[in-house]
Amino acid sequence: MRMELLNLTSIRNGLLLILALLVGCGGSRINSANFGKINDGMSKAEVESILGPGKVQASSSASAPGFSGGGISVPGMSVSGENMVWQDGNRIITITFMNGKVMAKAQMGL
Repeated sequence: MRMELLNLTSIRNGLLLILALLVGCGGSRINSANFGKINDGMSKAEVESILGPGKVQASSSASAPGFSGGGISVPGMSVSGENMVWQDGNRIITITFMNGKVMAKAQMGL
């Protein structure tokens, strides 16, 4: 009986150790390999599929009406920008989107 109890305890402890190692190895998505996967022109959804949800640091938008006159026609335009950050401790990825597409990226601590 005592031997069976020791074996069950050893098995339980071994399983707990394996579980702890697996959880610890899950790792962060904020790493240099994932940073390298981000390319100019990617959509926000594509980036978030790699890095997970980020936090918006700043956003802005502007629009200009079209103009027509004197035989010239210029269509209106609008532009939007968003700066987002992904952070895990001191590992940081910052991405700038222009009209919903990656325009620039930066990293620190990867």
